[in-house]
Amino acid sequence: MPAISVLGVSAWLCSQLLVSWVVYREARVANYRSPLGLAAATVALAHILLFVSRSLLAVLLIEAALAALYLLVELTVTRRTVSSR
Repeated sequence: MPAISVLGVSAWLCSQLLVSWVVYREARVANYRSPLGLAAATVALAHILLFVSRSLLAVLLIEAALAALYLLVELTVTRRTVSSR
């Protein structure tokens, strides 16, 4: 039974790494200098760092901080878009 869990976690981590790398590349190519693109690149790089992390608490704390950062950037971009109209 533990071998299945290790395989499942390994597959999940590999998929996170792949998705993060694709998001980072797209953010870098398309809109690297925009706040939303920068936030996407930051989240992607953090996922890559989390891939090598072994502490679940560290993973959860970093994920929470990045979610807050992403929300803050999203609200800022939305506010700028609404105020420019």
